[in-house]
Amino acid sequence: MNDKVFVGLVGALCGAGGFVAGVLVRQPEINQLQKQILCLQQDVSELKQVAKEQNDEIKQLLLNYRALGILSFKQKRELKGEIRDELVCQYASHDYLMLLLDVVSTGKKMTPDEIKFYKQYGKMLEDNVIDQQELEILRPMMLEKHGREINTMKECDLQSVFDGIEKYNEEKAEGRKGHGFFKLKK
Repeated sequence: MNDKVFVGLVGALCGAGGFVAGVLVRQPEINQLQKQILCLQQDVSELKQVAKEQNDEIKQLLLNYRALGILSFKQKRELKGEIRDELVCQYASHDYLMLLLDVVSTGKKMTPDEIKFYKQYGKMLEDNVIDQQELEILRPMMLEKHGREINTMKECDLQSVFDGIEKYNEEKAEGRKGHGFFKLKK
């Protein structure tokens, strides 16, 4: 009987140790995500302004594209390429923000492809500029996921992302309201 209790106790300790090790291994990744979502929470209005400027630029490019006649086929092709590149960046921003929000709000575990995209696009955002080489890396990923929208030159709606971030902020603020360091019983 003592052997069974001992085996059960050892099993429970190993399970608890594995859980703690798993949490400790993932903790730096979780901390980084929480740090980034905190920055996003503080900069929602700035993100909205950047998205508005990007939308205005895309609209102007689309107007120019549609205004070009048949005679300027080369200009039209170049302009279409510029529009597609802007849309690739816009859809990448959407996917990146949604991924961050999903992971932080639901605790979702990222797939290897999502981790690759998260790291790649996060690095690009640190530079604050996406150069041609980085665009070449992003383009296939975004065309695979949003090819129809990009090819038909449909703008990405980032408002749903901003609404999600604001909702997350409100829920977090609500959860902290009335609580100091400790949760008090009511």
